Amino acid sequence: MERLHIVGQGIAGTALAWQCRQREVPFRIYDEPRASTASKVAAGLVTPIAGQRLTLTQGWSFLTEMESFYRNVSSLLGTTFYHRYETVRFLANDVEATRWQKRIGDPVFEEELLPGAPSLANEVFHTPAFGTFRMKRAGFLRVNAWLEASRGWFRKEGGYEEARIDIEECDPGVGTWVFANGPWMLGLSSFDWLPMRFAHGDILTLSIPDLADDRRILSSSAWLLPLGDGLWRAGSTYEAVGHPETLPSANGRASVDANVQKILRCPYDVVDHAAAVRPVTLTRFPTMGRHPGKPHLAWFGGFSSKGVLTAPTYARRFLDHLLDGEALPSEVAER
Repeated sequence: MERLHIVGQGIAGTALAWQCRQREVPFRIYDEPRASTASKVAAGLVTPIAGQRLTLTQGWSFLTEMESFYRNVSSLLGTTFYHRYETVRFLANDVEATRWQKRIGDPVFEEELLPGAPSLANEVFHTPAFGTFRMKRAGFLRVNAWLEASRGWFRKEGGYEEARIDIEECDPGVGTWVFANGPWMLGLSSFDWLPMRFAHGDILTLSIPDLADDRRILSSSAWLLPLGDGLWRAGSTYEAVGHPETLPSANGRASVDANVQKILRCPYDVVDHAAAVRPVTLTRFPTMGRHPGKPHLAWFGGFSSKGVLTAPTYARRFLDHLLDGEALPSEVAER
């Protein structure tokens, strides 16, 4: 059976590796350590209703397979990584409130909601001026913990190597080389034509003593994710940039901070500020395929903020394409 050489151990590369293991496909991951990557900084949020347009999340039909995937990996690794949390969405303005009124009563949206209004203590939260709703099938993946535990497993099984791969030295005789190394893929001449661009994002870690016991995800112009012991992650900004710059931005910090203050009236402290660049496509769907002129090379990326939800399914479909010649889904096929 053909061996896969996976370059990059972020969400995309790790999901592909686990799907290889599921199908008993021999693989090896090569990862160049970086202090800040989109996967390491990612909050791992999964919510059914998202965006300013309040639409069903792109790829939501993958939810059942996603939860089964992480459950199976967790069983093998002995730790639970994906958790369902109630999510409270604060409508940000009149436009969102009007859009939401049109969703009320639609069975597609009603299926995702919890009844009643959320409990929001006056001394902690601003009174929601435009309304709220509660989502029941939302959750998050402890991304860093999952990546680290997966790395340990792959290393133990002889399937992981810390290395920088020179694309010109990828031997066609040893299998297919799949580049899943995020925005750094676009720095390679073989892939600089891909329909991806860079989006810089800043994320803060906050200490919020008044929310020490709250276990809900809060979402509006910013999102707030509970980490336990009064710590929360908050984000994120989304700024198109021309290169994979991972330094935190003062403007990004100020933007996240201002949006958090629209939700909270209680005091908090910023205890950390991180940033990374997401590789995104113009369609917001990921992109994948074999190189048209170098069939021993392939790519798998561009998941943006939906990688936790969609990477497991697309990794399975991508393996079907690479190994069995099955057609890729039309929305992610080579463009």
